[in-house]
Amino acid sequence: GKFRIGVSTRSPFESRLDIALDPEARLGLEAGILALTGAGHEVSEADVHYDERYPDAFELVWTAPLANIPLPPEGEQMLTPLTAAMRRRALQRSAADLAGAVEVLRGFEEETISQFSAWDMVLTPTVAMTPRPIGWYWTGDAADDYALQCRYSPFTSMVNVCGLPAVTIPAYVTADGLSMGVQLIGRPGAEADLLAVAAQLGL
Repeated sequence: GKFRIGVSTRSPFESRLDIALDPEARLGLEAGILALTGAGHEVSEADVHYDERYPDAFELVWTAPLANIPLPPEGEQMLTPLTAAMRRRALQRSAADLAGAVEVLRGFEEETISQFSAWDMVLTPTVAMTPRPIGWYWTGDAADDYALQCRYSPFTSMVNVCGLPAVTIPAYVTADGLSMGVQLIGRPGAEADLLAVAAQLGL
């Protein structure tokens, strides 16, 4: 079939972080758009916006399970510095904090799915940067590490939060031989449509 596909580089993390695309990520997105239009799909800009509370709510819910890790008193030294720092932060939060964050994400899910329903699929870059070298994330500070993770991959966590199907399609190869992909996000339960488009583009 032929689908209406909305294109967006907006990220729910942009209310807290400077989200910028590497030139290679932008070239990958442009290549993906060309491939989709060449296959006969209708591609247009998606005017979407996201709840500015998402970054804080996501970080709280994502790290909350760390508070339940059964560790002996001396066990924290066996964790990576990032995990240990996030666990200490999770232990300081209350059940009310967690419930409030879950409620924010439920609202985010409903609003995002409603916005995306204007298109059959939504196209984003898969990641905002070329693959990072080993050790790039850890600067000695847990907050910096987490921020770098969000800046590197600012378009994917929201798909999990919303429970939407998605597929990543290789679209561009950098001068260093690294593959840059695009992410197609489908409507609830529309995995077959995503797989059909991926097959159409040669995957």
